[in-house]
Amino acid sequence: MNMLFKYIALGVVTMMAFFNPHVSLGQENKNVNEEYFSLLRREVARVILRHPREDDSVNYFAYSFQITYGDSISIQFSEQTPKSILDKYEVFNPEESLKKFMEEKGIRFDSEIKVLYTILHIWDDGKEREDNLSEVFEKMYDSGWNFPPSRESRVEVPIVTYLKGVRH
Repeated sequence: MNMLFKYIALGVVTMMAFFNPHVSLGQENKNVNEEYFSLLRREVARVILRHPREDDSVNYFAYSFQITYGDSISIQFSEQTPKSILDKYEVFNPEESLKKFMEEKGIRFDSEIKVLYTILHIWDDGKEREDNLSEVFEKMYDSGWNFPPSRESRVEVPIVTYLKGVRH
């Protein structure tokens, strides 16, 4: 009888949690926000990522940028961002493109949100290049890129791009 009472109590608690609108609404809002972040991540990859120049012999390089979504959109790049990426950013103005995308998709957040994106470019072109991946990660994590604290910013999974270069 005691075991039966436990199962009934567990069932009642489960049903209360399932039918409680505050629990399901909170979960629904979280799912909507996750869908928004997924859509934004794909759009950011499309809009922001441009093929950098091949000025050096490295196999890999990485940089990060933080996008603040709110009434307006602002983008801040890390110090390690290649000049060719920054030059293309100046010409293209991705903020307007992202704002238009958010309006088209109905993406809105209740408050200002900062999202940190890390980019890792890997050349796959058959050239003999310096293998510098450990140096890239050392710069990112050991040398102290100025990442915002996770309580202030959402940190996205790094975006990895494979770049085709000129084969010789």
